[in-house]
Amino acid sequence: MKRPTSPEAVQKVFDCYCKKILKNEAINIQKHYQRMNDLQISFSELTPEQLAELSTYDDYSTNYDLYKVMVQNIIKSLEGTKLSRLVLISSMGIYNEIPNNIEASGNLKHNPILKSYRKAADIVENSNLPFTIIRPGWFTNGDINYEITHKGEEFGGHDVSINSIADLVLQLRLDNNLYLNESIGINTPE
Repeated sequence: MKRPTSPEAVQKVFDCYCKKILKNEAINIQKHYQRMNDLQISFSELTPEQLAELSTYDDYSTNYDLYKVMVQNIIKSLEGTKLSRLVLISSMGIYNEIPNNIEASGNLKHNPILKSYRKAADIVENSNLPFTIIRPGWFTNGDINYEITHKGEEFGGHDVSINSIADLVLQLRLDNNLYLNESIGINTPE
């Protein structure tokens, strides 16, 4: 093959070369996509058994009863004292009060770590001590802005600011009858 010498001939040879490369590249990418389609499958197409093979669950070696034991020890040490009120900070979800629109997976029936929080709350409620159990949402930073829900009511929101919890504790300290012997939820209004 004779080498082109004129600029137009060089450009035509280069153009022809580029077209061959691009055509072969297009064929290669189509073959690649076909191979990928043959190998890939959507998660929605998997059976529950296939999904189970692909999933994993974290199992932390945590002593879930530690919180319950601590509360039992605190109550034993406080019995017979002139305590005005025991304030226990627990967790939302211990009474399965989180509705689906907030995140029901945070309820006790779905979250075994809450068992010790529930047991601790039961111990406090069954003690002879004056108490208030505070069940906060997930802690956030932010201004004081909260609403209270009572035991048996659905939780009103997912989060609550630390400043709101501090304000509630201050209000409890200023009024010894406020939420006395109650378990209350606290959250930022949604």
